[in-house]
Amino acid sequence: MSDRRIRTAFEHLQDDVATNVPTAGRLARILKESRRLPRASLAFLGGAAVVLVAGAIVFLLRPGGQSVPPVAETASTSSTASTSTTSASTTTEVGATSLPDLLPGMVLVANPSLDSDVVTSGPATVGVAADRAVSDGKGGFFVQRGNTVSWVHANASAESLLSLEDLGAIDPTGLRLEGATRNTFGTTNSLVLIIAGGEGEQRYEEVWFYDVDARSSRKGVYHTGAYEGSISRASVERGVLVVTRRAEGFTWFEFYTAAGRPLDVKNPKSMDETLPVYVDQGVLSPDGTTLVFLESNFAASVDGGWPMDLVVWNLADGTKTRRVSFDLGDWTVDHMDYDGLNFVVGRQRWRTDGLEDGAPLLGTLDEDVQGPTELDLSGWPSLVRDDGK
Repeated sequence: MSDRRIRTAFEHLQDDVATNVPTAGRLARILKESRRLPRASLAFLGGAAVVLVAGAIVFLLRPGGQSVPPVAETASTSSTASTSTTSASTTTEVGATSLPDLLPGMVLVANPSLDSDVVTSGPATVGVAADRAVSDGKGGFFVQRGNTVSWVHANASAESLLSLEDLGAIDPTGLRLEGATRNTFGTTNSLVLIIAGGEGEQRYEEVWFYDVDARSSRKGVYHTGAYEGSISRASVERGVLVVTRRAEGFTWFEFYTAAGRPLDVKNPKSMDETLPVYVDQGVLSPDGTTLVFLESNFAASVDGGWPMDLVVWNLADGTKTRRVSFDLGDWTVDHMDYDGLNFVVGRQRWRTDGLEDGAPLLGTLDEDVQGPTELDLSGWPSLVRDDGK
């Protein structure tokens, strides 16, 4: 067992103790090892009339051993997550202003540099002037600007939901909106958040869930030290949480219940995997049956291109069922989203004057459609989903 693996294993053991996760299984392990948007829907969307009144919501968006996934666990059965309630939110009616129709398979692209708060760019893309934006499944979206999250409803009414200070994190330094799920805690929308905190060697990152209807949070369902690593992606559906972890040049996946308990499932790339294969961005399908992730034999671009595979992983039997090959170009991966058929990959790269967002790549698992195409708007992408899926 390498020094890196020993350090990482005992780091997890220490985290388990800190978050009251049963440690017997972890200790035993350490000792033992001493929907078809690109073609069919695009035609439909191209004929749809989208009416947009620019600048209508500027005041809102610009404030200063299981073989199959388990059933969802509710807050009352969780032994690892504590619950806190935030103050009541404020609702503001936007009047006659309307939002564009957000249809399943379309892409929200968040970019704080946009001139208008919401813009349409082609039949498949809606830009939002924000850091991050994710669909609510009802024709609206949740939006992050800085360390605050708001809810823009389909009727264009606006609601302030939470800020980092509201959540009660320990020594907080940042918040990331990862997505939203309606398949884990009953029928309500729950936001998936990553909370960062601490400084220097005390840095940490945690996965939190925020129940939109109850206005309450389930904090610390997953905790890890972040001094020499980070959470690259967190995805939850049907009671399963997949965390993509990055540390010391390695990337791997970890599987948990939504309450933070380890799941014994076949893992396409575990912490102990020694094969020199790059993986990233593990994302669950809305029905919780498949996981998609990015895989490459290269850890960075080569001669201006980065050959990449999108891999479809069957959670029930632990097998790879599909590969979609494409070229990422001279970029690194930002954020990926997946709705069971379509996928979108965000891209970014470092320039001398800072980080540059690229145009996301939109693709599909439909075998009759060619590989991913580049969108005409740069930023952080997510897919619009059906209500309840």
